[in-house]
Amino acid sequence: ILDCAAIGTRLHRWRFNLADGTTREEHLDEHHSCVEFGMFNQRHAGRKYRYAYSATLAPGMFLMDGWIKHDLQTGECWQLNLAPGRYCRESPFAPRGGAVDEDDGYLVSFIIDENQGTSECVILDAKRIGAGPVARVKLPHKISSGTQSCWAGRERLSC
Repeated sequence: ILDCAAIGTRLHRWRFNLADGTTREEHLDEHHSCVEFGMFNQRHAGRKYRYAYSATLAPGMFLMDGWIKHDLQTGECWQLNLAPGRYCRESPFAPRGGAVDEDDGYLVSFIIDENQGTSECVILDAKRIGAGPVARVKLPHKISSGTQSCWAGRERLSC
């Protein structure tokens, strides 16, 4: 049976040169071969960015068991692992109001707790993901481990 570790998913980037039609691809982190859903601050979309945030994969499963912040400039990484039986989803980046630094914001994600049969939305400080959630919102019921998410700030929503 194949799992994410056997497949060896990793943080990867393709760059498309629209002028000459060439494509360049590269691995962004050679040390962590089991990550999924690489995210970054969307204010830097289409431009050079320094930080990426990924979900780490639980060995032997198709479930995510934590998050990792990658510094693509220095190669440093910071990780937050969840307790056994607790699984997460990808972590879209939500910029802090008035942010100056690229990583000044939050990661918003979900945790599914198989031990308790519950779920919660968690918010992590993107500068210090290893410190754990700065806020938790208990959900009224357990959500699917396949729930997907994205971040859209108020300025992008038209009501």
